[in-house]
Amino acid sequence: MFLAEISNCNTGRLCGKTILKNILSPKHVANAASTAKLNLNHWHKHLAHVNHNDIACIHHKSSATGMSIVGAHHNEAICEPCLAGKLSRHGMPCRPACQETELLTMVHANLKGLLPHSTARHIYWGIFINDTSRFHYEYFLKSKDKLASTFTKYTGWAEMKTGCKLCVFHNNEGGEFVGAQLLAWMDNWGMQVKQTKRAELYQIGVVERAH
Repeated sequence: MFLAEISNCNTGRLCGKTILKNILSPKHVANAASTAKLNLNHWHKHLAHVNHNDIACIHHKSSATGMSIVGAHHNEAICEPCLAGKLSRHGMPCRPACQETELLTMVHANLKGLLPHSTARHIYWGIFINDTSRFHYEYFLKSKDKLASTFTKYTGWAEMKTGCKLCVFHNNEGGEFVGAQLLAWMDNWGMQVKQTKRAELYQIGVVERAH
């Protein structure tokens, strides 16, 4: 058990003292401290991810005073920050590759929030856009779990108005779109589901731009 005193600045200090054995002077106390030995991977991180060959060259030529490397001077470990920094992103298209020609062949959907509370306490809004006509319909929701019932309501309304059947439902694979109940309903309705890849928002740019 340890006891500590709390000052007015809310800082704690342990009560007691450190007993040093076999050490006679403060000079010897300082000499007893040492830094940890670093391998090539540690030096790579300390030197802002310089490549391993240059680090080994610095050590071999003694270009840095007091530098020591433990272990092998070649390292095949994968550095994730280096990989991420060297990756390049493919170009994003300026416009959709194609656009459907028949109504309700494809509908794009997305959910946005959080919004400031309205008088009806709606904090989300869902948007559905017909790929052919670009006509969009928005619903305000109190919670994300209301999206499934809202989509079934939209599907019935859209199919009644157009006389067409909704074929493909395009979304961003958010949690509100992959619920078991909603997926089962779409499967029974004969509807296909198209989902975007992770972090590829341009693939559902129709609704992203509409927001």
